[in-house]
Parts: sequence; structure tokens; C-alpha cells
Amino acid sequence: MEPIITQILSDPKFPEGEAWTLIKHKANEKIIREGEYGRKLYLVKSGSLRISAKVKIDENRNFQPGLADLQPGDLFGEMSLYTPQPRSASVITLTSCTLVEIDCGRLRHYLDENPEVGYMFLRELFQSVVKRFNVANSRVEHLLAWGLKVHNIDRELSD
Repeated sequence: MEPIITQILSDPKFPEGEAWTLIKHKANEKIIREGEYGRKLYLVKSGSLRISAKVKIDENRNFQPGLADLQPGDLFGEMSLYTPQPRSASVITLTSCTLVEIDCGRLRHYLDENPEVGYMFLRELFQSVVKRFNVANSRVEHLLAWGLKVHNIDRELSD
């Protein structure tokens, strides 16, 4: 079955150039910067990207682990759909990419005007976010386990 976002993008009531734009990016371009405010949602049409977040190790050192990778069909930037807020992570292109950049205000209005489509979109978005959250959670657990082993803390812990 076709993703609902594809149906929305092909609807004449959600016109290209006004509600959304197709943009090409080269490898290693930062699309979203953690901490910046955003009002765009993105759909990956081609290529791959990585979501990462800054972790402060100490006063002078930061670490930016990859939390999840994005492939064609994935959405990102969804946290700014309903409330403008600082981006919770950065997104960088791993390869050349083509992205659909969607104006969140226009999308919200469209979803309000088309509640059945809105429900299906939010349902698919929720499923996508849960999937990405599970991948990120697994990566964080592996990093924690690695850190405990490196510092021999795992010997002090009991089951």
C-alpha cells in the first residue's frame, strides 16, 4: 500500500512549490542542526542519512553517536510539526540525497482540512517514530554496556 504522505504530495490541494519542495543534497551535508528551531518536515526520496545527537563527555569533550539511519520513505523533523521547538538531534547526509522539504504549517492546515487523511498520516508517523525510537534505544543500550565493560563497572553489577 502506498504511504499516505505520497498521496498528500500528489493532491492538488497540497501544491509543489508552495507546500513542499524537492531538494537535492550532496553527501556530508547537514540538513538539521541540533538545537536550531525548525518548521520543516522531510521525506527521504533517495539516498541515506544519519541522525545523531551531541553527548557531553566532560567540560572539553563531546561525542556525537549515530542514533538511527534514514532510508528512502523515511520521514524526519516531525517534532516541529505541531510545536516549534529546538531540534533534538542533527541529521547529515551519508550519500547524495533527494529530499522532499514540507512546510509544517501548510501540512497542519491540510491535515485539519482532511481529517481522515490526517488520521492515517499521524498513524503512519507514529509507527515510524516508534520504530526509530526502538533503534535509537538499542544503540544507547549497547553504548552503555560498552562503557560499563571498558571501565570494569559491569563486574560490580548484579543481575
